[in-house]
Amino acid sequence: MAPTPRCYHYSSTLDSGSVRLLSFLASSVSSDSSSLSSTSDSSGTASDLPLAHEPCRRSQGGGSIDTLLHLTITEYRIGSEPSYRALSYTWGPATDDQGYNANTNINVNIKADNNGGIVLGQTFVILNGAEHDVTPNLLDALRQCAISFPSSLFWVDALCINQTDLIERQVHVALMDQIYRNAHQVILWLGHAPSESPQVLQLMHKIAGLDAETLELATSFDHPREFASIEPTIGGASAHLWTQLLSFYERRWFHRGWVIQEVALARDAQGLWGTSAVPWDIMVGGSRLLLKERLRKNFFATLSSRISVSELAALPLGRNVWRIKLIRDACMVPDYSYLLVVGLCTGSYSLDSAEHILVHLMRMSRDFEWTDMRDRIYSTLGLVAYTARQRQVSPLSIKPDYAAHVTPAQVLTQMAVSVIERSNYLGIIAQVSDPSFRTISDLASWVPDFNRMFNYPMGHTSPINVCGVIRSPDLSFRFRGRCLHAQGIRVGVIKSQTNIPILQETSQFDMLDMLNVAFGSVWPVGVDRIDVLWRTMIWDIMGVDSGPDVHPAPDQLGDSFAKWLLTIFDVDKTKGIEPVTVAGPGDPIKYLLPYCRSCIDHIKASSLDDVPTTVKIAMALNGERGSMETVMAADVGLFLSLASGSTWMQQLFVTDTGYLGMGPRSGRLGDEVWIINGCPFPMVLTPHKLRYKTVGRSYLHGIMHGEAVKHGVQWQEVVVE
Repeated sequence: MAPTPRCYHYSSTLDSGSVRLLSFLASSVSSDSSSLSSTSDSSGTASDLPLAHEPCRRSQGGGSIDTLLHLTITEYRIGSEPSYRALSYTWGPATDDQGYNANTNINVNIKADNNGGIVLGQTFVILNGAEHDVTPNLLDALRQCAISFPSSLFWVDALCINQTDLIERQVHVALMDQIYRNAHQVILWLGHAPSESPQVLQLMHKIAGLDAETLELATSFDHPREFASIEPTIGGASAHLWTQLLSFYERRWFHRGWVIQEVALARDAQGLWGTSAVPWDIMVGGSRLLLKERLRKNFFATLSSRISVSELAALPLGRNVWRIKLIRDACMVPDYSYLLVVGLCTGSYSLDSAEHILVHLMRMSRDFEWTDMRDRIYSTLGLVAYTARQRQVSPLSIKPDYAAHVTPAQVLTQMAVSVIERSNYLGIIAQVSDPSFRTISDLASWVPDFNRMFNYPMGHTSPINVCGVIRSPDLSFRFRGRCLHAQGIRVGVIKSQTNIPILQETSQFDMLDMLNVAFGSVWPVGVDRIDVLWRTMIWDIMGVDSGPDVHPAPDQLGDSFAKWLLTIFDVDKTKGIEPVTVAGPGDPIKYLLPYCRSCIDHIKASSLDDVPTTVKIAMALNGERGSMETVMAADVGLFLSLASGSTWMQQLFVTDTGYLGMGPRSGRLGDEVWIINGCPFPMVLTPHKLRYKTVGRSYLHGIMHGEAVKHGVQWQEVVVE
């Protein structure tokens, strides 16, 4: 039998003008706790860092707290409350060691209840003299805060909001912008620190201190040891230390959706990792190497046994802290105006409406987590409201509503309709996830849930827009029930397809299937099919870590792709084709040679003067001799680092009209590719009872910038449910 919950009985329901704050009773905190040092220890590590406004205090060296933590809670009018801190933490455990409390050795079961709330663990505090259940991680956070900030007032959501009062919850979710913005500091509780934390913090500081030029060099690194001659502390760090650094950024706090606005709204944000303070700018700066695609895929992915290569492209892998930083910059910097994702969704590249702000937050928070999926929207409302006021635009019409009859599908649909109607643009429908990743039942297929969305090139210098214009004069749409009625052009039907494998694991059979699909296309006429293939795999965009994307992608990537192709088929530049023995039906080389010869003959007959990449590969595959210097000198990793993200969970396909494309893996033969008026991406749609269901956006080589939409084109109605 489950134990009876212990709850403090709140005397009244707070209105929109009031807030409760917590204080620690002096009897709960030892008075002789020693201050943390603001200087490095003898080893040069920064294990105990000073907080901005007062030094932290720790439990070592005589400091201690009673077994029971006593708190008082007091109500204040917003605007008249004394100085306070706000706590940001996870309701569940701080790490993936589920249900373990480091201080009390209590194993607890934390799960969602029928109302989407949290079933609390068997730990409690004394709140105004009454026992009140809290989660183990919150108890750990409160204990450390009582030691580090014994005289400070705190706002903590689980205690300062009556979580059993639906009306009060809804009112105060809408007040989060005021609560976190009014706090003089937001403390980010990251859980208890391991024994290696001083060395981890030192490494974090070193990475944060790298200048832009040195950081740019890391773009071509496959391993941190390549830093050895530049920054020995970084280059000489052990794999174990790198694992600890990655583990820091993969703590549960960095995945909780609510923390985004808690940090973005903070006047001053400080991490608290055990007894050590970690300034926000150091947390952000220390993550910068995790953003480097080659390091991420070739090194960091190997450090965690729970990450497989097939999952890598879908995981944040330490990057969520950087996403919070980008969100904070966009919402807090007045002249932060050009936001490409917002433009692709709304037709406007600025945060010039509350709906545009919401779109930016939804896309940037795609790898975060929520217990109640309605909070996918509600957890952003405070930050949206604050940013809208700062930019002097009208507020959102969406309000928190936790009534049982309000479903996540209804909230997400309300969001999508609001964005479409406000922007008069249909770009947001291209943000839908592959059907295999959709988790919300009864959600119309055209409404995005922003879940597990693959990273796609967008073309910063030449934004993708398959319609050719930002706003078509004859754009029209309407909503009827669950259906979206729009105008479109059917480009073709998928007649041939093959899944794109994990590139680092591509076999000869995989590549033959990809070549077979590519050589089944005809558009653009007279262009090397292999050139079309590699450009399709990266959306013909070369993304770079710093600076604008390059479109069309530079020809040098063709050499990088060619070398990868030769590597797969074990082709030597002087020996032609080496015999290869692989498991499978027959010898793939016996199948490869006549197939490639027929492809090469076709290409030579049609466009001999424009086949540099194909001719080089043709010479190698046919055992001919020739100049292969540029191919053999190419950097294979350059192409793979670009394509491994854009091809994740994708498939190549050819339409009956001859276009080579790449789209969601859930697409099937017979699916149709449409240009939807007002949507910048071609959409793969499945016919369904005279209507369509959305599969997802796609890339079709040769039409991504309006080439297929001519003046006077006839649009036809398409109904998507």
